[in-house]
Amino acid sequence: MEVKHRVHFHRYLAGMGLLNYLEVIGVDRELHVIDKFGGSLLSFNEQKNQLFVVGGDQSVNLTDYGLMHPHEVETLGRVRDIGYDGEKHHLGAEGGKALYIHRFRTTNENGEHVIVDVARYPDLIYRVRDKRLEFSGGSYTIRREGIDL
Repeated sequence: MEVKHRVHFHRYLAGMGLLNYLEVIGVDRELHVIDKFGGSLLSFNEQKNQLFVVGGDQSVNLTDYGLMHPHEVETLGRVRDIGYDGEKHHLGAEGGKALYIHRFRTTNENGEHVIVDVARYPDLIYRVRDKRLEFSGGSYTIRREGIDL
């Protein structure tokens, strides 16, 4: 039997900067830090509601997550924090070249980071054969300033 199905590819993605690290609450309930990406770019789609990791070295050691016999697609856990090296000159004195950090499920209220209980962490998905990371779900959007709740 031959089956055909369409796969959507984004013609363009906007780059936020080089992915520096991800803090993941793993499926094993341990906190994992992924910080070796070999030039992976953190990017987002046209609707500014989906993050992507593009290029670089996205390989992950699955045994670190207790995954001894992985499927072709595995959920690694929930992404708690993300850091990326970017340049935000459009923000004036508050921007520039820096390591930008976002803690998911938080928002900025009067200069304070406040946890929003009803917000969801994005899941980190790993495509084992492709050695590629993906974000699934989560309560975030991308604004001029960066990632926000």
